Amino acid sequence: MDQLTSRVGRLLAAASIPSSFLASVRELTAAQLAAVAGVTFLLFLVASRIITAFLDHVLFPAHKILGPTLAESSSGSPRLKHFDASDRVLLVIAHPDDECMFFGPTVVALARGHRALVHVLSLSTGNADGLGAVRVNELVRSCAVLGVPEARVHWVDAPQLQDGMRNAWSAREIRRHVRETVQAHGITQIITFDERGVSGHPNHIAVASALLAWTATPVWQLRSVPLVHKYAGQAVPRRLLRALSATQGPARLAIGDGIGVGQDRWAVVARDAQAHRVQLGMQCHATQLVWFRWLYVRCAYYMWANVLERVPAADEDEEVVEAGEGEEAVMTRARRRVPAAAARRARGSRNE
Repeated sequence: MDQLTSRVGRLLAAASIPSSFLASVRELTAAQLAAVAGVTFLLFLVASRIITAFLDHVLFPAHKILGPTLAESSSGSPRLKHFDASDRVLLVIAHPDDECMFFGPTVVALARGHRALVHVLSLSTGNADGLGAVRVNELVRSCAVLGVPEARVHWVDAPQLQDGMRNAWSAREIRRHVRETVQAHGITQIITFDERGVSGHPNHIAVASALLAWTATPVWQLRSVPLVHKYAGQAVPRRLLRALSATQGPARLAIGDGIGVGQDRWAVVARDAQAHRVQLGMQCHATQLVWFRWLYVRCAYYMWANVLERVPAADEDEEVVEAGEGEEAVMTRARRRVPAAAARRARGSRNE
């Protein structure tokens, strides 16, 4: 045993030099090689279990992706679609390319899977670099790749809604344009950002804040994930798929077209062909594809998966009051009945 240990030590010491390593291997007998291989394999199994447990329970736990009540909200409940071919869905974004960078799996699932009538409303032309007209054309081409024809792609070029990290957006103006689009096209459901804006962009957050008190149409918000999850590539979608499969049945049910997880949550994990379509859509935004966005296309969670949460309805006995003052508006938000699950998640996030 001491001799084997000594030889294994020499073997490890010579590992950095190929010629010395091979010479050390030749010194081992067949029995010793078998013993080394067996020990190496056992160590590999132990290490892989430790790494998998770390990924599942520390970096990518299911409750971080779907919320702390994943099991109780979905186990034993009927499978819900939440969206179908009768829906007229309006995706409200802040800039051209948001539809791909963040909502791509959702748009492909609804437009090509459920055959829902999907409309896209960009509240700016992305004119921060003076390329607004070009980026509108890129938006139209991108939406066509995702399954949304040009006739259902809408955009706004208003002084109060100009692209820029330092530009404060008017909530009243946002709601005005959304209201006009909803009424013109008979929209039945709205999808937009959540209060963190997915990427933290102030224009995204302004859109979410303006629609938080929307009462005319059901609103779904794309749930933001922690930064380490955002750039984990397919690691999070695969664990999301496993989490969904554990509570919703076979994995195929969670792929591609999206499924309801309880009454107020909807998740989609893109098939390979769908994810490729989202990437092709992103390539239509040539003026936006600086080097780090190419990394985003390959590494970002949102290119493969989305989790939407329904915004709780406002109390019926309260109203949203707006008082115009120049280009801005003061809004009193209606209080909302926050489900217990959402309240627990909020408390959990404050304790992280």
